[in-house]
Amino acid sequence: MVTCEEFIEDFLAEYVDGALGPETMAELEAHLAKCPACITYLNTYRKTRDVVGLAGASEMPPAMKDILRQFMVRHLKRPGF
Repeated sequence: MVTCEEFIEDFLAEYVDGALGPETMAELEAHLAKCPACITYLNTYRKTRDVVGLAGASEMPPAMKDILRQFMVRHLKRPGF
């Protein structure tokens, strides 16, 4: 049986996208049938994806691109990155 943690961390996005095999989907459906907390989390996740999708993509201003590029160059040269 799938735990709540496994559902949320390992399967949520693929579940919503319908990208899981039939056996995994059946196991997740069985979990959801008994777990109102995961149903609530799933509904919130779906709503969040819908809202973000409506917002649409926006272009980053050129000045911000330059600042980000400079920041990344500085920090990627540090040991451990």
